Amino acid sequence: HVADASVVSVGSSQWFVWLGIATAVFLVSNQALLRGRAVGIWDAESVFYPYQVLVADHARPGRFVSWDPWSSGGLPAAGEPQLGAYSPLTVAVGLVMGGTGAGYITYWLAVWWLGGLGIFMLARTLRAPPWGACVVALGYLFCGVYTGQAQHMPLTAAFSFLPLVIWRVEAAFASASLRPAVEAGALWGMSALAAYPGLIVITAGFVVLWAMGRWLCD
Repeated sequence: HVADASVVSVGSSQWFVWLGIATAVFLVSNQALLRGRAVGIWDAESVFYPYQVLVADHARPGRFVSWDPWSSGGLPAAGEPQLGAYSPLTVAVGLVMGGTGAGYITYWLAVWWLGGLGIFMLARTLRAPPWGACVVALGYLFCGVYTGQAQHMPLTAAFSFLPLVIWRVEAAFASASLRPAVEAGALWGMSALAAYPGLIVITAGFVVLWAMGRWLCD
């Protein structure tokens, strides 16, 4: 039992080391944002940063934003999923950091990084080597969906949750348990609270294809 415990400990530490390496590469690559020497351009600056400020300014006094009086003569903000009015991640970052540029960058990079974390979680469930998970996670974090659409926060939010949802679906197959499947649904639903609806539908399509493949190629 002692030997088994030591093997588990060493295995877990390797996963943390390789996750740390992937995280370091990700943060160094975005160091200009972290140091305040760069900002998002186009829609990141003119659309989604103001959205985050609006949500944060309501979160600080303990309220959810329901109406945007400054856009197009007034818009029902609660009915725009891309705004993230009810997203736990969006509201939490707004509550902690307020409606600031640093708060938006923190939210942006944290949600982006979640995609790489999801790859690590899925890889561990599939019993892949930690170094392989690091390679695939970096490929995922710097693929064209992120680097080509980084200005569009709702696309980043949707894409980052895809590996997390697949991770729980795979766990449900591996354990023949209902709980991971429910968790997959909860993650998918949470992603829909701050993401582009079209990509949420595509995520569901990927899950169906994964489940079919897992069932046919057991």
